Amino acid sequence: MKKLANLSIIPVILIIYACSSSENQINNKFYTELNRQLNSGYFSAIDFAGQFKPKEHGTNWDFNNDIVIAEDGDSQIQFRLNELSIQREDKRSNNTRYIIRLYRGNKVTNIVSLTNGIKEENKVTFELQKEAVRITITPFNGFFKWDIIPVNDISVDSIVIEVNSPGPYYGGGERYISTKLDGRTISNQPNDHYWDPPITELTPWGNPHEPGHYNRYEPTYLQLAYYLNPFGDAWFIDDAASVLATFAENASKFKIRIENSRTVFYTIHKQSAKEALTTFTSIVGRQPELPDWAVGVWVNLLDGQDSVIVKARRLKEWNIPVTAIWVFDMSDIPNSQGWGNWTTGTYHCLKAMNDSLHKLGFKTLSYLSPFQNPKLLKSDIDNPTYHKFDSLGLLLKPPKKINERYAYEMSGLYNFHKPLMGDMWQDMLRKVLLQDNFDGFMEDFGDLSYYFDREEKKWVAFDYGQETPLTPNEYNNTYPLIYHKLSYLQASEIKPDAVTFCRSGSLGSAAYTKILWAGDQIAVWDKTFGYPSAISSGISCGLSGYANWTPDILSASPDMELWKRWVQFAAFTPIMRDHLWDNKPEYVDIWFNNETPKYFKKYAEIHMSLVPYIQEHLAEYRSNGVPLIRHMMLDFPDEPETYNCEYQYMFGSKYLVAPVVEQGAVEKIVYFPKGNWKSFWDSSAISSKGEYVTVKAPLDTIPVYERIHE
Repeated sequence: MKKLANLSIIPVILIIYACSSSENQINNKFYTELNRQLNSGYFSAIDFAGQFKPKEHGTNWDFNNDIVIAEDGDSQIQFRLNELSIQREDKRSNNTRYIIRLYRGNKVTNIVSLTNGIKEENKVTFELQKEAVRITITPFNGFFKWDIIPVNDISVDSIVIEVNSPGPYYGGGERYISTKLDGRTISNQPNDHYWDPPITELTPWGNPHEPGHYNRYEPTYLQLAYYLNPFGDAWFIDDAASVLATFAENASKFKIRIENSRTVFYTIHKQSAKEALTTFTSIVGRQPELPDWAVGVWVNLLDGQDSVIVKARRLKEWNIPVTAIWVFDMSDIPNSQGWGNWTTGTYHCLKAMNDSLHKLGFKTLSYLSPFQNPKLLKSDIDNPTYHKFDSLGLLLKPPKKINERYAYEMSGLYNFHKPLMGDMWQDMLRKVLLQDNFDGFMEDFGDLSYYFDREEKKWVAFDYGQETPLTPNEYNNTYPLIYHKLSYLQASEIKPDAVTFCRSGSLGSAAYTKILWAGDQIAVWDKTFGYPSAISSGISCGLSGYANWTPDILSASPDMELWKRWVQFAAFTPIMRDHLWDNKPEYVDIWFNNETPKYFKKYAEIHMSLVPYIQEHLAEYRSNGVPLIRHMMLDFPDEPETYNCEYQYMFGSKYLVAPVVEQGAVEKIVYFPKGNWKSFWDSSAISSKGEYVTVKAPLDTIPVYERIHE
């Protein structure tokens, strides 16, 4: 790591700006809604996100003999409540059957049928006196909402819902190991993926995991209790409590365990996975519109204000079509701005720097994080901002030191449940966006909520002793939604065209996440934590309702081949963006030698030529929830081999992209669905009957093929 010469720490002055009446209204409305949820007895992320409009999903339905028949377009869905099964008359998949299990201590109650229901205005209610539970079914257009509520003081420890429906299964938020969930257990607990590899020479900070650990618990920044199959069925849990889903290896069924006494369960039954995704995103929300520059090419510049401006001018001289410069190594501690651990240059005046970059034609982005450390960086000096916030009761602190990694970053997490913290955060955003004149910022973290107990060898929620009705799990699982919604509303009011990019998320946060990035990877070829895992991340995020997504082009290795493959892949994603990490001179980046800027320029020009195409498909996503990075089965559901495709995807409706993920490979085996395909690079073509083809993939070329419609 570089020595921290000329450490750039902006003077510790917390600047408070006068709020406009509209900004005050935003905070007042936000905290009114938050407190309503907190005091309701059940925190609903769907209600708090506020994107679900039930009247827009109304349908004609009838209830007779314990059967609900609901219309969905020209088709009908039958919900046979007396056997808890659902079928569509126009679907080729088998019926979906459910079993509900209520756990009370050592006793288990199985519910396999619902009878004697009472139809009320828009729902059917079943009072199960023996089981001491009330279950309400509300039919909508193509889906059902289940409310499972205990009705007396007989407590329920947890609820298990068994879903018997054919897989394979996908979704679950951001997945790195693979997009398929078969044979795995996943949670809805947001967590830091980067800090959980096994302990190796390359990753000494990792955890002592046993073989197969990641199939039992894979920590990721965006975890959703949402799952779907290729046949149009999808399921999700609207619950702040922890949820773990275990999927059969043979893809025949899965079990959802909700660690709560009540829950809300949505079951979607459409004709295709695309339609199910449309329905899911219409309930939970879709990401906002982006300006053209935001889907362009971003370059990360570091090492102080003078270095940033010099290199920005060089980008112009080289005619590399860069639309945005993002900087993260300033140390504006009072405003949570910057990651100063690796700072080697001085930032004299951020506004002057941004004014210069704007004159050169660049947009600019900064970096923010939601915590303070007790000490100033690389120092034993007390951090006055930390102590000021702590004295006001605005910081969340673990009751004990967990380990060095977590204690460092979790010692002063912002408690956004406090309205005063919301006001302070708003002042920080105003300083960054108005005084410093940035056009946006990385909205980092939001996911440091669980730690791996090395003695117990299990994941445990941080218990901050927060003063809310939520349990530690509920507080932590909803932190990304609260953090990102507040930030989005405030930033949109301060500077309406500001662009932010986040790494964390939870149910309902998509509508408040302008851009999701793939989080941190290790600069290796490993498929769990390295470059290939970012490809799985992009595909799985698309399956989970996100389209405005970007990976790093990580410059943290001397491996030229790895960097080139990462550049190729990023060019065929919604946003092409590099990340210099700690900026060591031996790491390959744009500035590494005479070849690297030319190589980057080639793919940057390709990406910029695709911006109209990207914007066209992102507009489609905002209309129907279908992402730009698509798992192959979304576009080709009638070809079962697409269900198994990893490390290849459709980039919109036209392009098949197959990044090379094996070190030293100069060809790749690609599955081509039925039809005609033309190489992006030359006139070569493939006419496929639905088959695997070995294609050439020299180091400077990524396999990309255009779908040719007759």
